[in-house]
Amino acid sequence: MNYLVSHLTRKPPMMVKKIVGHWNSKSHPGLSGQGDHYRERDGCVQKFNAIYGYNPLLLSQMKAVPVLDGACVAGM
Repeated sequence: MNYLVSHLTRKPPMMVKKIVGHWNSKSHPGLSGQGDHYRERDGCVQKFNAIYGYNPLLLSQMKAVPVLDGACVAGM
């Protein structure tokens, strides 16, 4: 989705920090914990670059962090 948004808006993506809840103490380690994740991700990035004809992703240093830690924030 970041490819499409960056291609259409010509703006970098924005990282939004998730709110960690105590109710999910046995969460899955995630895709990046798998040994071949980065190799497969690089292959996907190259495929998207070929589809778009370029890499529309732009460098960004922006991060949004909810100010109400653990509270329900509209739109988050």
